[in-house]
Amino acid sequence: MNIGFDARLYGTFDRGLGRYNLSLLTNLAQLDQVNKYWIFGKVERLASLPHNWTRVNAPWPVYSVGEQAKLPRLLKKYPVDLVHFPHFNAPVTYQRPYILTIHDMILHQFPNERATTLLKPIYKFKLWMYNYVFNRAVNQARAIITVSQATKKILIQHYPNLESKIRVVYEAPTIDGRTYRQLPRPIAGRYLLYVGAAYPHKNLGVLVKAHHELLKRDANLKLVFVGRQDFFYQRLKKELSRYSKGVIFWGEATDATLAGLYAHADVYVSSSLAEGFNLSALEALSFGCPIVLSDSEVHREIFGPAALFAQVNQVDDYVKLVDQVLNQGRSGFEPLQRATAVLSRFSWQLAAQQTLEIYNQALV
Repeated sequence: MNIGFDARLYGTFDRGLGRYNLSLLTNLAQLDQVNKYWIFGKVERLASLPHNWTRVNAPWPVYSVGEQAKLPRLLKKYPVDLVHFPHFNAPVTYQRPYILTIHDMILHQFPNERATTLLKPIYKFKLWMYNYVFNRAVNQARAIITVSQATKKILIQHYPNLESKIRVVYEAPTIDGRTYRQLPRPIAGRYLLYVGAAYPHKNLGVLVKAHHELLKRDANLKLVFVGRQDFFYQRLKKELSRYSKGVIFWGEATDATLAGLYAHADVYVSSSLAEGFNLSALEALSFGCPIVLSDSEVHREIFGPAALFAQVNQVDDYVKLVDQVLNQGRSGFEPLQRATAVLSRFSWQLAAQQTLEIYNQALV
């Protein structure tokens, strides 16, 4: 079989989707010695892929006119039997067989004008285009991968006719603490850690306010945000400036630095209103870091007995649980005893194997 893969997002610079594509393709290359692959993306970024895989330059940004107008014409030039679009944005004019990965349903759940830098009329048009592209893509796809049962459930709520073609394939840590030893401490003293974006549904104000309360018990406790310092982080800084004591906006971090941050954090915290998976929290767990997360279906599914869960939007609940963990320390945090069993459910080798099975079944 000839398989095409849309890797226009690839590598750590492209954040979550880039890491997903990098990890999945790396493991498919190790697993699949039978099928032929055509990888479409920025060729200079794809150098690490096998030499017998064909790399095709596809320079158009995601969500662009070029993606919809030029990418399908490019794909048709190559003898691909099946294309994997690892996001919802399959070109609407592409008629050949393809599969999708749906990572979350955030824009269906929170079509929030605070989640954009665009003017309201432009954002409304963009949201309409999102729904149009999404609707066509999921209905035309031969198969759909979701990264959690929770995401599958929400997708079925919106598109009940799709249930039979949805398969759950879990992600896995891309920075895995089980492979690191003796990392240097990047920050002196105790700190809480969050890794990711500052989009509105991430609900980071809850963490800032909870940290402000915890300062009354430990005046030196820090809260560290790791993530690209974009418009949303700048807005967070401005809106919550009166709670800024002890808050560190780290910016982006290399994998080596991020490993050190995970390894020495006292608690990993997340207050999001919705997630597709929450890979950063799983990576923190792999480093033996206690985690306190918002109480949501997806967090219960992925982390189960290895985490503590705070009521959504309840600052006092975060204060209570984080304080409990800080008093216990890593050695006394009982849920960490179940981390190994939880982490054993997730591996990129398994994800690649399951994805390959979907490829083989999609054309039957």
